[in-house]
Amino acid sequence: MSTSPHPSDSAADAEPLVPTPDAAPTADNPPLIDVAAIAATLDSHFSRTPWSPPESLATGSSGVMEELAEDMLDLLRRVKAIEAAQTDLVARLGQFERSLHESLFLQAREVDSLRRELLGDQKAFVALSALNALLPAVDRFRLMRAAANSKKDKPVVEQLDATIEILGQTIRSLGYGPFEPTLGEPFDPQRMICSSHKPGDGGVVLGVDRPGYQTPQGVIVRPAGVILASPTGTGER
Repeated sequence: MSTSPHPSDSAADAEPLVPTPDAAPTADNPPLIDVAAIAATLDSHFSRTPWSPPESLATGSSGVMEELAEDMLDLLRRVKAIEAAQTDLVARLGQFERSLHESLFLQAREVDSLRRELLGDQKAFVALSALNALLPAVDRFRLMRAAANSKKDKPVVEQLDATIEILGQTIRSLGYGPFEPTLGEPFDPQRMICSSHKPGDGGVVLGVDRPGYQTPQGVIVRPAGVILASPTGTGER
């Protein structure tokens, strides 16, 4: 009785249809996918026919780029114009600030000068008012002193001299000083007033009845009372 081969034995002895991953490719057993050949084919194809964008796409992109460049240039021009306007505005503001500062400084100086003038005028008015109040008393004391006898009325004379000196110091503290024309001096109507006459050569000072007063700048506030010489035979008046 013959024995037929077992199917499993024939399947085990038969060569596999798909090579295993460990099997190296040979001439009798080539690889199913030739990767090197495919890569070479693709490289040859693309090197012969390089890719280029469609003409419509290239034209559209060029127009967009030109518009974008024009917009950028216009934006740069506007930025420069704004910067120039800002620079001009800053310069004008600086000039206005300097002008305002100078104007305020000049106004402050004018106000201070006016204040000083007003204070000076007020002080001068007060001092002149005080002088006019003191001079009549000084004149009376001087007349009393001239009429007093230095020997018989010595205590009175001393008191009168002290009083006249105190009043003179007060007048000097107000900024006024006395002056007396010299004898024989020609009559000056700006500095003198005639209080009486005596015989003599006309127009010259023969005596002083009362002193005059003036400021340190030489401004006469009260002329001196003088005795003028009159032509011979006119007599005292």
